[in-house]
Amino acid sequence: MPKGRGVLTGSVTLPSHAGCPPGTTGSDAYSCLAVPTDGSGHGVWIRYGQSGDSGFGFLHALVDHNLDLAPIEVTIFNSAHGLPQPNGRYLYGEYYRSPSGQIDQYVEVYEERNEAANHDGHELGVVTAYCQGPGHAPEAGCPDWVNATL
Repeated sequence: MPKGRGVLTGSVTLPSHAGCPPGTTGSDAYSCLAVPTDGSGHGVWIRYGQSGDSGFGFLHALVDHNLDLAPIEVTIFNSAHGLPQPNGRYLYGEYYRSPSGQIDQYVEVYEERNEAANHDGHELGVVTAYCQGPGHAPEAGCPDWVNATL
C-alpha cells in the first residue's frame, strides 16, 4: 500500500551520504543522500527531493510510490548503464520475484543528467522510481516485500 500522497508515515533511516561530494548534504530538497555508481562507473545522484505532483528524488519514490532507498540503489548498482530514453532521461531497471516465487515486480528508476534547478553544478539525478507488476502493469505502490527484500 502506498504511504499516502505527501505524507511520510513511520520512521525513515537516511543513508550516510555515500558518494556525496562535500558541501552537498543538508536538509533541503536538493541535498544529496547518495551517489551509487552503475556498472559503467557513472554516479547517479539521489537527492532528498519532494513528494507530490512536481516531486522528484527519494521522497517522491518513497511517499508517492512506496519505494525505499535500498531497492533504488540496488537497481542502479546492478545495471551496466542507464538506457537513454526519448525524453533525454536514462532508465535503470531491475526484475524481482517475490519470496514465494510467484509475483514478478519490475523496479524502474529514471535519471535526469541535466543540472539541478539549484545550480550546484551537479546533475539532478533520480527523478522518479516505481514498481510495475507482471506484464509491466502499473502498481499503485510498490509492495512492501520489495523494500523488505533488498
